[in-house]
Amino acid sequence: MDRRWREHRDSEGAVARRDQLRRRLATVIRRDDFEIPSLPEVAVELQRLVESSSANSNDALKVVQRDAQLSARVMRLACSPALRGAAPTTSLRDAVWRIGLRGLRDVAFAAALEQTFARGPLASRARDEAAHAFAVACGTALVARTLQISQDYAFLCGLMHDVGRLALLAALGSLSPQEQRWLHPEFVDALLDDFHEEVGARVLERWNLPPLTHGVAARHHDIGIEDSPTNRMRNAVAISDAAADCGAEARADRLVRLQAHDATLALSMPDILLERLLDVVDSAAEALG
Repeated sequence: MDRRWREHRDSEGAVARRDQLRRRLATVIRRDDFEIPSLPEVAVELQRLVESSSANSNDALKVVQRDAQLSARVMRLACSPALRGAAPTTSLRDAVWRIGLRGLRDVAFAAALEQTFARGPLASRARDEAAHAFAVACGTALVARTLQISQDYAFLCGLMHDVGRLALLAALGSLSPQEQRWLHPEFVDALLDDFHEEVGARVLERWNLPPLTHGVAARHHDIGIEDSPTNRMRNAVAISDAAADCGAEARADRLVRLQAHDATLALSMPDILLERLLDVVDSAAEALG
């Protein structure tokens, strides 16, 4: 960052303008006037099928076939190392059967994050957030399965833990060009840190997703020591988030960082599980395609 930009960023007028934007955003959130886009219909329909007692893979196949991008993602995932079987997956029907109804729902929601929020001048940042969310979701699913935490919504809790950040990026990207002049990265980071948990819970409530997802999004930075389903899920998300965040470090340093994490201690996670967690978050991009 050059000197001229620093001076512009730190000028009295710039600071006042950013404070005004922050107050306005806080007011919109507290009044529940925050614009929350609808979920893509494919994701909504797959969620309904998951909640239905009579749905089967044929029902899911009909829904997936209507969305070419989702069909391609499903095929890539079914052919990935995570799900690849002895026999190759040669058709969408085979892929749907292999992934399962809940897995299809999860893939649809992963696609929905980018489709819904990655737009405007901050779209690139939103795509990065969506990729991170997918890695955290894969890690959370592993931890929940291994430690027998509620598995039905583990992936979804990990995927949606930072949905508030995506919603805020979309909102900031819709500001006027004059207002976007004040959105330097440090200011955007501060806004996301301050408001994303509250906004995330509002988004998930509006989307009518399970209450467990709301509870995780609203307080996923809190490490809970009480042995409750919500606390255990928060901790599973927190350690997966930490594993995905430290990807640029050396493997040994990453493991040490995870070993010292409060969530590791709260969940009594062995080193072998931490090693597997690092493998899973690192391979998440390949699995999604």
